[in-house]
Amino acid sequence: MSGKRNQGKHLKQNSKKSPDATSTEFKSVSYQQAVIDAMGKIYGVPEDIALTSIVEQRPAFLKMFDDGRSATETAEELRPEVIEEYQSAVIHILTCEYSRTNTEATAFIVKYKEQIQMHFERHVPPEEWINTIIETNSKTIDADTVASRPTLEMNNGGVRFVPSEPVKKYLDQLVKTGLFGANRDEVILNMVLRGIEVVLPVAKIAK
Repeated sequence: MSGKRNQGKHLKQNSKKSPDATSTEFKSVSYQQAVIDAMGKIYGVPEDIALTSIVEQRPAFLKMFDDGRSATETAEELRPEVIEEYQSAVIHILTCEYSRTNTEATAFIVKYKEQIQMHFERHVPPEEWINTIIETNSKTIDADTVASRPTLEMNNGGVRFVPSEPVKKYLDQLVKTGLFGANRDEVILNMVLRGIEVVLPVAKIAK
């Protein structure tokens, strides 16, 4: 008899625990959906991508849920990186670690757009592949530079910029970015002005 009583007692205890467990699980699922909704509304993340991000970071998600973090806070912490942020990281590395100008870094983004997109989708940190591209291209960069170098012609006391065919392609790519001008002439003018700005501090030192 005592065995049956104990068995009944355990069944009653288990039946008391299950509602709490079910309630917690329900709250977790509701919280997850709230986080997904926040990612979509605030950061424009598609629902399937938001769900994948949460699944990949499940331990962090559960900790934030247990800590009582708001869905908005969790969404900000767990949201996947967008391509613009990834490109900004590439530009930062190029300018800070490889001494590239912003113009050169932007041209790099345009030239290797497909490769950058591929690495972004595979979640490969920029620092793991940038050096490979730079080293691979450094072997031919001198020859390419000579072949694509524009010429300057004196014309009635002025200077005429004559871009080669490779340079024209680069200029067109820069026009597409919309960062340096709406056409080739505007891009060239802005590049010249920036070059002058770079040299001015040297002139002040010499003075």
